[in-house]
Amino acid sequence: MAGPSVIIGGRAHTLGQAREVGALGLPFAEISLDDAERAGEMLDALLEIRERHGISYIAHYPNEGNPFDTDRLKREFVPKIKGLVDVSVKLGIEKATIHFWMDRRWAPEDLVSRKIALLAEMAAYAAEKGLVLCLENLSERYDSFQPAFEAIPCLRMTLDIGHAQLLSSRNASFGFMENAFERIGRTFEAQVLCTVKLSRALYPQYHKHGLDALIERHGLSCTVRHRAMGDVEVLWQFVRQVAEE
Repeated sequence: MAGPSVIIGGRAHTLGQAREVGALGLPFAEISLDDAERAGEMLDALLEIRERHGISYIAHYPNEGNPFDTDRLKREFVPKIKGLVDVSVKLGIEKATIHFWMDRRWAPEDLVSRKIALLAEMAAYAAEKGLVLCLENLSERYDSFQPAFEAIPCLRMTLDIGHAQLLSSRNASFGFMENAFERIGRTFEAQVLCTVKLSRALYPQYHKHGLDALIERHGLSCTVRHRAMGDVEVLWQFVRQVAEE
């Protein structure tokens, strides 16, 4: 029986970046959708990219602004998210991520309760449209999200491991994985492909197997070194080159 697989996509803040992700042959792009009207104007171009490259999309919605002003959030932010859900459905998007800060170390209980009610409204609207709304952590730990998970059955989570280090002596990812992994995905059984070990096994005659050595030895191109997208491009080129050999 085959083990769990890891699917690597790319982040796209612009149409140009979405095209780049598609041209790389990656299966999906996480696209930034900040405003329903602007997203609607990009709709045809995004659909064309999807059809040309066979790519799918997931969405990242805008930040909420002032996290303490629940009146403004209800009046402006909730309708904005609903409008973006409508556009997302036209793009075939089934999963969208949202930041909705509710760190219980600083957010009063009444604020958290009001925000959970607003989050429930947005998650329910998304679910009616066939879209899963995922709450992404900022400074929060698991106990901050637990009331929202208990109150909103359809709510899921996007775990940002980097954010989980914010304002925490221990990376908060462990708490989320230990207590709420069913909200993130399947049982945690990570499989890792180490390009250093792969290179050593395939090319033992060489002494260096780091990313810079791979770029020089195999003629790989890197648009921006030490940036997530640039390094992913190099790794993808290396794996494809190895597979072709």
